[in-house]
Amino acid sequence: MELETNVFGFGMDPFTGDYKVVSIRTYHWGSDLDYDIHPSSYPKHIAIYSLRDDSWRAFKGFIPECSVSPFRKFYTCMDGVYYWSASDKNDDAMKLSFHMGYEVFQNILEQNEPMPFKGIPELGCPHPGTNLFGHYFGVYNGSLAWIQCYPTLHVAPNIFNIWVLKEERWTRELIAGPFEGAIPLGFWKKGEFLIQVEGGHLYLVDPSTLR
Repeated sequence: MELETNVFGFGMDPFTGDYKVVSIRTYHWGSDLDYDIHPSSYPKHIAIYSLRDDSWRAFKGFIPECSVSPFRKFYTCMDGVYYWSASDKNDDAMKLSFHMGYEVFQNILEQNEPMPFKGIPELGCPHPGTNLFGHYFGVYNGSLAWIQCYPTLHVAPNIFNIWVLKEERWTRELIAGPFEGAIPLGFWKKGEFLIQVEGGHLYLVDPSTLR
């Protein structure tokens, strides 16, 4: 088998104070067999590194069937839980988490997804359809944030649909944009968020003006 992806997570065990690294290595067969199998079903090898023990060990527990992409994703660790954007066998977005203390993977809030995004015609994003470019995690004003980026990078300016998790419910916090070819990099102290646009330029966006 050949290595397909190697995705990492890093965070602190809230119970012991130990820092851990999680490695999710996905493999494919490198043959015609791959065309009949969705990447979410590719074999995975998961290992956990403990800074305290200075050693790796294999993870023997359960991980939901999914494909975790290492590209253009902004991942986050919050309160001892690491979050990745992933996709299931139907290529639908899902939120994969790993608790550094309990060492458990979960597909968080499977039955409580945000309402469908209907598009923003006045901002150059008439309908989401297949033009969703990316999903990103962050920490916004102390809450876990889920960022949807529309539309495809090179089709039209980007719109960011930003949700936060409050009391076990996703609430849309704001819509920001449009930005030319932008990628979100993270949030700042007072809710501002940092983006990178075409040419590598960085901008700090004020949520009060959304520009």
